[in-house]
Amino acid sequence: MTDQQSDILLQFVKENGKKEKDIVLLPPAICVDIHCLGVLDDALREPMFSQFRFDIKPEACTYEKSQLDIVMIPHTVDLTNRHKRLWSKPRLEKVDLLRYIRLIAPYMLPFLQHRALTIIRCPDGVDAEAFFQKNAPDYAPSFITGNGTIIHCHSVEGLIWLANHGTIEYHIPFQYIDQKLPNEIVFDLDPPSIDAFSTSVYAAQLLKALFDQLGLISFVKTSGSKGLQVHIPITVGSLSAFIHLSCYRAKILIDVSE
Repeated sequence: MTDQQSDILLQFVKENGKKEKDIVLLPPAICVDIHCLGVLDDALREPMFSQFRFDIKPEACTYEKSQLDIVMIPHTVDLTNRHKRLWSKPRLEKVDLLRYIRLIAPYMLPFLQHRALTIIRCPDGVDAEAFFQKNAPDYAPSFITGNGTIIHCHSVEGLIWLANHGTIEYHIPFQYIDQKLPNEIVFDLDPPSIDAFSTSVYAAQLLKALFDQLGLISFVKTSGSKGLQVHIPITVGSLSAFIHLSCYRAKILIDVSE
């Protein structure tokens, strides 16, 4: 604070505060902007005074607003129906989805760069009607379209805008927007039921052993409610390894037929 700001605050406390022993009690009456690193155990981390906000009434400083401010929801996106229930058990509202999407945005956005996006929207909740969408609507802002009519999300604003419109799932293709050839290979391990999930795990372990022998780097992730996917980025080295793998598979087939 500047000396002038500090004097204003002290004068305000003297006029409106009520002293009880060594504590001055002050009813909600003045708003300020505070910058911080986040919240830990209900306490602000490294809070720093920014400015007085005489344009805001204390009633507007709600817990919900503080939660959105902490994760830094972009002010360029108009949020609507924040209390619409999207999940019943546990009860989660759109505001919870918005906060979650903002928190994971730094980890999610690198995978969306230069890729067309297919989304699944559940505007009335996951238990109501859902639909796929590949083309951006006419009212979509420029940070969603980017390249014609396809949905192209490459910013925090884009993710928040999509989540505000009820987007629950985000699917990307196996190639970049300006390329026709894929840049990764995916093995989809889909067991017949949830009870057979261990089959997918066993298959993924077999693939991992084979890929390690070929010097391939692979990544595993869950898929749907019961399956796994094994992803391999396509590089010059991986192409050579797959040529070797194809020849090895052909030899196996020949040996079996004999």
